[in-house]
Amino acid sequence: MDNYNVLKASLTNNVVTLTLDTIVGLRPGYTTHVYAVGQHYDGNQTLTAVETTTVDGVDVYTVEYAQNHANIAEADTYGQMYVRCTWISETDVEEWLGGQPEEQVDQDYLTTCTDAANAWCYARRAAAGYQDWPTHLPNASVKQAATTFAAALFRERGSLDSYSSFQQMPIVAPVAGSLGQIMRLLGVTRAQVA
Repeated sequence: MDNYNVLKASLTNNVVTLTLDTIVGLRPGYTTHVYAVGQHYDGNQTLTAVETTTVDGVDVYTVEYAQNHANIAEADTYGQMYVRCTWISETDVEEWLGGQPEEQVDQDYLTTCTDAANAWCYARRAAAGYQDWPTHLPNASVKQAATTFAAALFRERGSLDSYSSFQQMPIVAPVAGSLGQIMRLLGVTRAQVA
């Protein structure tokens, strides 16, 4: 997903306003991740406004989101923001895996795998010509693809190239993966139909 440069930041009456280099592709309701702006701005945020205003003949691009904190005057910054795809959740992947991880470190890794699968599936469909919203799941097959991919990432933890195994017998042929099935579910193995 594209990164947006954050040029200025302010917080007034519990509303953060970020000035960006562009707002192309952004919509209110999108979940974003803001980083390197400052501790009171960074993290996952849901956009409440996306606006273009003209100041002295120059277009100024801003986004807003709620943040409960004292006012902070506008200041220049060099942070970043990107849109987070939220097609699947950790709960979807836990259902696929058949249970919730017991250790917090494993739960954190499951969150990382879920975020990675969402971003990768969104990018693959965009590269194939689909114009999906990152906050609205296109269909059930895409959900299954993203969930399967996240579960595969989670299960391959600590392995070089596939699921970890304790099998003592030598494997003659490599274990077939599920990437082909994931690509078919995403709809990226065929030409885009208008």
